Amino acid sequence: VNGGLPGPGNKVLIYKGNKVIDVRKITAEELSRGDLISIRTSGGGGWGDPLERDPKLVLEDVKNELIDVRTAKEVYGVIINEQTMEIDFEATKKLREELRRRKARR
Repeated sequence: VNGGLPGPGNKVLIYKGNKVIDVRKITAEELSRGDLISIRTSGGGGWGDPLERDPKLVLEDVKNELIDVRTAKEVYGVIINEQTMEIDFEATKKLREELRRRKARR
């Protein structure tokens, strides 16, 4: 909504020992005692352009483990120093400008 990104799709994983089976739609995989099934349902999509989110709020999302440093950079255009957990505001400004240019070309 309002420039936000779509939510992720649903996913089903079957864990058979060290083997992980990613089920796309349907499977005839036989289950055995001890196999695990993980059903991951989609969350909602985002609201608003991620490049407009306050970098300080993105940092809080990282600190609260809602997203990681890589997602902060790739989705929100926020550069966070992993050692100091501080925002590099100048690098963030440059990255966001570049990401906006790329988006405009699409």
